[in-house]
Amino acid sequence: MNSFFPWKLFKNFFFRIWLGQLVTWALVFGLSFLWKGTFEGLFVAAFFLILLSSWYLSYRFSVPLKRVILKTLRMTRKKELKLAPDEGEDLFKTEYGEYSELEHALDQIQKKLKKRRIQLAIERQESQALMSALEDAVLTLTVDGKAVHFNSSFVSHFLPREQLKIFNDEGSLLFSQVFRDPASNELLQACISSTTTQRKDLRLKTFMHDEERFFAVTLSPIRHEKTREMTGILGLFHDVTEKKTIERMRNEFVENASHELRTPLTAVKGFVETIRIDFDEQKYEMIPHFLKTVSKNVDRLTEIVNDLLTLSNLEHSPQLTWGDFDPAAHTQEVIERLSSLATERRIVLRSFVGCPPFAADIAKIDQVLVNLIGNGIKYIPEGGQIEIRWIFLPESQKVQLQVIDNGPGIDREHLVRLFERFYRIDKGRSRDAGGSGLGLAIVKHIVQTHGGTVEAKSEVGRGTQLICEFPFRKGPP
Repeated sequence: MNSFFPWKLFKNFFFRIWLGQLVTWALVFGLSFLWKGTFEGLFVAAFFLILLSSWYLSYRFSVPLKRVILKTLRMTRKKELKLAPDEGEDLFKTEYGEYSELEHALDQIQKKLKKRRIQLAIERQESQALMSALEDAVLTLTVDGKAVHFNSSFVSHFLPREQLKIFNDEGSLLFSQVFRDPASNELLQACISSTTTQRKDLRLKTFMHDEERFFAVTLSPIRHEKTREMTGILGLFHDVTEKKTIERMRNEFVENASHELRTPLTAVKGFVETIRIDFDEQKYEMIPHFLKTVSKNVDRLTEIVNDLLTLSNLEHSPQLTWGDFDPAAHTQEVIERLSSLATERRIVLRSFVGCPPFAADIAKIDQVLVNLIGNGIKYIPEGGQIEIRWIFLPESQKVQLQVIDNGPGIDREHLVRLFERFYRIDKGRSRDAGGSGLGLAIVKHIVQTHGGTVEAKSEVGRGTQLICEFPFRKGPP
């Protein structure tokens, strides 16, 4: 393969230098022929002629190089380079001098660099937009564990104001300064030492929620495109707290459902076996009592299955049959329906209605009332009181249902899980009181299906307040 040599430039230089020297010496010999002076005078004349030709040739070769140098400086130090208006315009003119090939090459390089800069700017904007849009926290590190870039989600989750100030002042922040737990730093060291992607679920302290949350942490090496040498680390922090919660709830649901179903089934099986033995031995005195117990447990099984079917229907086909719900009439109807159970436990039921009728699924709202009032009757001490209040909130255009009792109250730790399926505060006492353990879960689904919210407020020794809010509508949405 032949190497490149600028023959055109060589020919121009050679010809002009040769021509210049030829003219100079021709003048010298011409002067020596015409001027019959001393040798010293001839030497002085030759010296000044050579100096003049050297200056001319240097200037002639430097002028085209000026454009090349200015173009090069414009590409490398554009912000620092200050040009006169005529010089700046002159750079864009096409000239065909000794260095035209070099100028053409520089022009092509400049065009490619400009195109690449535009492309890099677009890619940078796209990357920043993507990083900002990601809900996951993203972090890039150097190979020695210094944070060099992160998105807004990472800041809101893990960086307090003082650490963010350190990063802004110093330009870097150590991974160990952000995550002080050993598991996180062990994961980073494993990624650095093995130069392979490392994944692990970690429980990390967050500032967004002011609590510890579960994150699926992935640390992946960033490699050089050609040498494949690790140049950095990309960290991805995916919040899996909700997933972990759902898994826990699913496991607890299976465990609780199995226990709730096993208890009455065991009782039914035991009493049926006892009845069979009594029949064989012709002992009939206790059979009616046993059959009553069997019937009671079958009713409980039926209630559990019916509530499970109700929950399933609410989740998978939450259609509502809209009607004009009258809070006063329907609350009174539910109170009358539950009056015998309330009278048996000497529970006083009171109602206050301060809102007009609104659009809702009448059967489902009735079910909300039955479950909330029935829960209160079952679980507060005898001689207690339950107040049912309907309130219209004009500023938010919502209807609020409050069911307030003067029972023993509920510990704060139980309030957030009160509406979970089969969740019981006192498992033994709750099962003795009856019920499927699904009533409040059904209430939550019904309220949410209507576009509302539900919450519980309570203090130990000061009773419990269950609050349901529904959007106020005069007709179906």
